This record gives sequence, C-alpha cells and structure tokens, in this order.
Amino acid sequence: ISLEPPTGLRLFGIPNNETEWDTKNVTFIWNASSAPDCKYQLEIYNGSDVLLRTVELYDTSYTYLVSDNISDNNGTPSATLKVKVATLSWDGKSISIYSPTLTFTNTVPDTITGVGCQATVGAVSFYWDGVSTEDHKTYSVRTKVGNDAWTDWENCANNEYVRTLTDTEITAYTSRAMIYIEVKDVDWYDQTSATATSTTGYRDWE
Repeated sequence: ISLEPPTGLRLFGIPNNETEWDTKNVTFIWNASSAPDCKYQLEIYNGSDVLLRTVELYDTSYTYLVSDNISDNNGTPSATLKVKVATLSWDGKSISIYSPTLTFTNTVPDTITGVGCQATVGAVSFYWDGVSTEDHKTYSVRTKVGNDAWTDWENCANNEYVRTLTDTEITAYTSRAMIYIEVKDVDWYDQTSATATSTTGYRDWE
C-alpha cells in the first residue's frame, strides 16, 4: 500500500502556523489522511535531536503533557520540540515517509512589571503584577539589605513577598534600612524571565 504523509502539522490554538506556544501542555494537530482506516505515528525529539517519544494513534491530534516531557527528557523539561508524523496502515504493516520535521518552542517568560512596595509594621511588603500565562509555574525572588550581599533565589507562589530584617541586620542598620528585591517569572519549562526587576523599600522600626 502506498501511503502519503500527513500534511498541515501545526500547534493547536496558535494562529498563522506560528511555532511558539505559551501553555503548560502542548497539542500538535495535522490534517487527516485520505487513506481508509489509517492511523498515525508521531515522533517527538528534544532540541538536541534525541527521540523523546513515539506514539501511534488514530486521532489527528496529540497533547504532550509537560509531566511526560519531564519524564521523557530525564527529569528536565525540553522547551524545544522537534516533531514529525507519518501515516500508518490500519494493520501497521505499511508506513508513509514522514512529514517534514518542524521545530516548536515554548516562549521565554516576559519581564515582571509593576513592582512596588508598601511599608508595614516591622517589614516591607513587595508586590508586582501577576502573570496570567498558562505555563507560569512560580516566581523567583531574592533580596538584600543596604550593601549586604543578595540572598539566594527562592520560589514565591504569589505576586507578593514580605521581607523582615534579622536581628543582625537591625543592629547593623540601626533605625532605618533600604531593602532591595529582584523578581523573575519561572515557567513549567524551567525558563526564567530575561531580566529581573529591582525596586527598593525602607523599613522603620522606631
């Protein structure tokens, strides 16, 4: 049996055949073959051309879960996926050539905006605009006081962070200290926004 490869491989829900997605999971779709009772074989590779997954299915779409991506790629999600699809006969004995391989990429998060601060009793409360993209996973923040070193980056589930001073910092900075914060957006593909955003706030305790 002579089979033609599927056409129209693309991302579901993305207009103009664009090749970037910003969702947590990604769905590939293609046009149905004219061959009767056929099925399809989909191959997904990471950005280094390592085969992650081969799927046989009758549908003309496949949703690749980020959890499967992480598992297939040895614990690290691949933000670049190379995909191709072929037509299979119903009994699996005949296969077409593969469609041209297409490369799809998860978008890097945008820089956080709207960072501000509010003095509270005994602390400074920082806040920023929440991220609404579906592949947003968490925020990453770090702070420093005065000329001290930055703290380590830590995850922050919400778009606010309260920074209090330690006893050592209170002693070092007497009655007033300038506190700095940097914030990044982190997505499900372990990508962070290109530029952290910094602002300052004063804490008074007299």
